[in-house]
Amino acid sequence: MSIKSLYTFTLISLINFLLAAAMGLLLRYAFISEIPFNFNYLLHAHSHVAALGWAYQMICVFLVFYFVREDSGLFKKLFWVTQISVFGMMLSFPFQGYGSVSIPFSTLHIICSYIFIFYIWKNAQYNSNSEKIILRAALIFLAISTLGIWMLGPSIVLYGKHSILYQISIQFYLHFQFSGWFIFAMVALLIRYFSKKVNIELSPKTVQRVVIFLIASVPLSFALVPFWFFKNDVWIVLNMLTVITQLLLIIFILSRLKGIISFFRQQNKTIRLLFILGLLSLILKVLFQAFTAIPEIALLSHQVRNFSVGYIHLIMLGFVSSVLLVFIFDILKIKLNLAAKFGVWLFIAGFVLSELMLFIQGILFSSGLGQLNYYHEFLFVVSIFLFLAVALITYGVMSVQPKNQI
Repeated sequence: MSIKSLYTFTLISLINFLLAAAMGLLLRYAFISEIPFNFNYLLHAHSHVAALGWAYQMICVFLVFYFVREDSGLFKKLFWVTQISVFGMMLSFPFQGYGSVSIPFSTLHIICSYIFIFYIWKNAQYNSNSEKIILRAALIFLAISTLGIWMLGPSIVLYGKHSILYQISIQFYLHFQFSGWFIFAMVALLIRYFSKKVNIELSPKTVQRVVIFLIASVPLSFALVPFWFFKNDVWIVLNMLTVITQLLLIIFILSRLKGIISFFRQQNKTIRLLFILGLLSLILKVLFQAFTAIPEIALLSHQVRNFSVGYIHLIMLGFVSSVLLVFIFDILKIKLNLAAKFGVWLFIAGFVLSELMLFIQGILFSSGLGQLNYYHEFLFVVSIFLFLAVALITYGVMSVQPKNQI
């Protein structure tokens, strides 16, 4: 992939991120005053543009950059068709939700994802067997996640939109997207990224065993979803086993990352903070999952919306977006100007404050203590931080041309 293509694709994805942040800001304002959109329709637009227009596209770009040495030009065409589907969803979802216009664009995106899976599977080149296993696991989870989308139509026809099958289909899609595709694709990118910079000092067999355990934990941890609806102890036991496995693996991995810690110390302070935010978010994601081994908390994680929103933001903003921004600045060799630096600091501040408010309010709700004073106003201000952050970062990237050589 040429530096020009990489730079163009990055800017398009950042603009998608900015548009998603603008819709998120409008959604927060809806709790303060009326907005000219149906809230749920706008929420669909926000989530699709953020996950598919920003995170998905940027991950795909970096996977091609790192793992495909000779691009035939197919990905360039695929990127623009995928962008058309995102643009179509962005314009249609706010006005009709899932309807006659948005569904074809959503379907187009799924078809594009299948083509991308085939493209990477066929063309990716690996430095180790562990890289191959973890990236292919990410692609398999991406394909599996779409089964949840295909089940939505039959579940509505057979049992209605408020049925358990409909809810499980949505959760199936979200689980294998966020805990499967996004996490594993990012880990594959991090392994390749650090392999060029740091000696992690892990034997291939050890890494392979860790990866296999992590892969197995994804379908097992889906047991939490049936527990929400059927309250059977079998599901909570399966979830508990998964949680224990993930905690042990995280401890094992962290104990052997001395080289990466040394690498952090050599980085620009702003980049270092983004790295730390990404790493802490991933650790917190596993720790929060660990609490769901307690049945009462497992139920609250579904019943209290603040927890589910905070958890999704922890993955998508805290881990995925932070690390993607590091890749953008480092791989494109973009020197952080004042706008970009201030944008990164605003992004970190906005993310941390919003997570604190979401989880604190969630704890208060679950304890029957009511709502914090000016809670929605505060979250609206924090959403302004995040919108300005993405705007400044996008401007910073646009205003500094990357070097010709990567």
